[in-house]
Amino acid sequence: MKTPELVITAGGILCGAPLLAILLWLGNDLYVAVITRNWNTVSAKVLSSEIVEKQRPASGRYGKPPRTNYSIEISYAYNVAGRTYSSTRYSFSKALKATSREHAEHLRRPYLAGSETIAYYDPAEPARSVLVAGWRGISLVAASLGGGIASLGVAVLARVVWDTWAGKGRSRRRKMAKRHL
Repeated sequence: MKTPELVITAGGILCGAPLLAILLWLGNDLYVAVITRNWNTVSAKVLSSEIVEKQRPASGRYGKPPRTNYSIEISYAYNVAGRTYSSTRYSFSKALKATSREHAEHLRRPYLAGSETIAYYDPAEPARSVLVAGWRGISLVAASLGGGIASLGVAVLARVVWDTWAGKGRSRRRKMAKRHL
């Protein structure tokens, strides 16, 4: 194998493998998020809900000022077949995040400590649950776009490998055909 073919093949593999891994990772989360719609529902009690502030420093490189981001951490408990389970997962596709304290308070309002809510749990594994089932909003767009780009990367990698390996055989056949003429 000539050096350029080796470099192209190695580069294709080094670029394609991470893209394929990302596609598989996103695909699993997408699959689980979609099947949560078919999970059983159960009444759940919110044990705690807190707003967590996180300071993002200024970014001199992009000229962005410092900013405070907010996330809501929820803990809830539910009973299935006489056994109590607890979880902190809000959703497989979306986190409870906000850029202002007021918005964070608004997002937290349905999940105040002591309140009742609905949880979705996996009937095959009741310890696995979410408060919001399905795949929502921008997460679906991001996963679709990421999956499309990753698929394109895999297709380009396959083409490069095919051209590298199959092209080698074609050039050998051309040389043999010229010899017989």
